[in-house]
Amino acid sequence: MLKNSGLKRALFLSVILSLVQSCFVQAQRCDPGGGLGGSGTDVIIGDLVGTSNYGAAGGFHAYSVGTTSRNIGTEPLLWISSTNEHPVIGQNLYRLHDGRFEQIGMSWLKHGFLALAGNICGCGCINPGTGSLLGVGCSDPYSSGLNGQQGGLGPRSEVFDVANGLFQYPIINSGLIADTTSKRLRVATNDIDPAAFPGATFIVEGQYVTVDDSSAGNANNNCSY
Repeated sequence: MLKNSGLKRALFLSVILSLVQSCFVQAQRCDPGGGLGGSGTDVIIGDLVGTSNYGAAGGFHAYSVGTTSRNIGTEPLLWISSTNEHPVIGQNLYRLHDGRFEQIGMSWLKHGFLALAGNICGCGCINPGTGSLLGVGCSDPYSSGLNGQQGGLGPRSEVFDVANGLFQYPIINSGLIADTTSKRLRVATNDIDPAAFPGATFIVEGQYVTVDDSSAGNANNNCSY
């Protein structure tokens, strides 16, 4: 079962195997399985769906995982592709072995560009009628393929105020695509060697960072593992 981990926690998933229209009215908070959302906008990762394995190059492996966001708050969430008022999506990789928990991989950031109006949380999505908003109770899927598109990934260094969801846009440093592992969820091949780490558990984490979620005081539930 997927667990929400808050800002610092992580998402259990094996990588060794080929690896919320209120528009302008107050709406009810969404309660997907036990915890009410916050007032205002409140984005979480409601599901991690599918993985992509991009193989190895230069001593590294690369992966990506699909992330389905939900707005469990009371107002639509901004998702404007041409400004910095959209989410950025990061992925991290951890290993738990012999009681030791280590971060072993990370990705650059996927910039959100369009929100759909799904209802995976069963909260009754209120469709805002535009892809520039994630409606109250609505969900939006980004596949592992989208989250792994190298050309759409920007550096973490351009998020200059994580607590307030502030980042540079447009992307300044688009980075070089040297090989298939560049900018994706990248991990040293030696760090996922089953012979070196027998019985290890590998943990993948997704995180959404965005300005209106943060300004509403709901930035502490944006990671899932």
